[in-house]
Amino acid sequence: MNMKRLALLSLAAAALTGTASAQTTMRITGSTAFRAATLTAIRNIITPATLEYAYVGSSFTGSSEAIFKGTPVGGAGQVFIKVSFSGSTGGLQTVVQNLTVSKWLKDTTVTSAAGTAYANEAALGPNPYDTPVTADVTMADTFQNSTDFKTPALVPNRVGVIVFQWVRNNGTPRRVSNMTPWLATNLLSGGTPLSLFTGVPADVGTMVLATGRDEESGTRTATFADCLFGSGSNPTQYQVVNNGTNVTDLIVWPATGPWPAGHSGYSGGGNLVTALNLPGSITSANPAHLVSYAGINDAANVNPSTPSAAATATVAGGAVTAVNVTVGGQNYGPGTTVVFSGGGGSGAAATAVTDANGVVTSINVTSGGTGYTSAPTVALRGGATLTWNGVPYSDAGVREGQYTFWSYEFLYYRTGYANAALAQQLANRIRLFDASVSGTKIGDMHVERAIEGGDVTPL
Repeated sequence: MNMKRLALLSLAAAALTGTASAQTTMRITGSTAFRAATLTAIRNIITPATLEYAYVGSSFTGSSEAIFKGTPVGGAGQVFIKVSFSGSTGGLQTVVQNLTVSKWLKDTTVTSAAGTAYANEAALGPNPYDTPVTADVTMADTFQNSTDFKTPALVPNRVGVIVFQWVRNNGTPRRVSNMTPWLATNLLSGGTPLSLFTGVPADVGTMVLATGRDEESGTRTATFADCLFGSGSNPTQYQVVNNGTNVTDLIVWPATGPWPAGHSGYSGGGNLVTALNLPGSITSANPAHLVSYAGINDAANVNPSTPSAAATATVAGGAVTAVNVTVGGQNYGPGTTVVFSGGGGSGAAATAVTDANGVVTSINVTSGGTGYTSAPTVALRGGATLTWNGVPYSDAGVREGQYTFWSYEFLYYRTGYANAALAQQLANRIRLFDASVSGTKIGDMHVERAIEGGDVTPL
């Protein structure tokens, strides 16, 4: 076989697999609310024997910068996939307007098959990032036409359903248990008395204020549409001032660029969670409780109490046989879940029992699981979440149309993108398998909607 024919066959093989035989780099930005599913899917589209990766932060699924290296499943040649999440609307703007992103990890970043974790940016060493360059792909919680960045039209891939929840901050009583569009509109318009949540006349003198995400957030766009506040309306959101340990003041979010005071918010879900988890807002210079909106993964990380509830597991015969509450905490609501991790096994499940003050009094094991060689770590999560129109979040509630606080997650790329096949491979992986890490799979839905905040109707 002559060399020219061999080269042509190699090009044909690369076209069939959707990847080039030379090194390919794909850069992804956008939604932080769906990053857990996106990061998981990236790891899953790379052949395990070739996979190496690194990420910044204490949690892989919560990291905002990461790099993956390896050969795509069914493909050929090495790919570098880099992520730098910022926000849904901001990601659309970046790709539509070809804006540059400054935090792409360099190819020389130390990686490993198990994933090298860098606690923070400083741990990366000097000059850890590439020269700023635009993104190729963006994740978004919104339809492109719902944003100000409508043209040129990007190639849309509907990959999942992203679910949101309202949450209360550390110290807000569990009596703040339900959110409605009317309450949300009052909150976002400057705040509302606690009595409107609780029905208790004595609570009229205590304020509940709203905090939330900035203008680049798709979570914000979807929330404002779903609660009928209006995605383009001007909110009054508050910023948490703190001393590193406690809240010292709550101030109207400072004016930013063209936006008036109160309009902006936190640049990522993790930053919002950190602010909500700080105690002391009710004793600060501007005493009030705080309520916000977040994706379900971020909402589950909001802690309603200091100290937080804690528990330990007992294992016998490879199964979890009991869970002992060591710290009860307070203000934990009915959305509290028990999560097991580690221990070498799987399948353990349990439910938390709380009293009238939200103290976790006991934990009932409902499934011992199998294969545990040591006691797994026990975490209590989701205790600060609210119901939406009286309906608690559940995956079944989303699928069947009872819980309506959600929007579609999209993977977008430019028309004519050279690595479109790799982007499609990632989109397909999220849609068919990994969307459930951050929300609900499209294929499991029995209802649909045409736009954020629109009517939820049967498929």
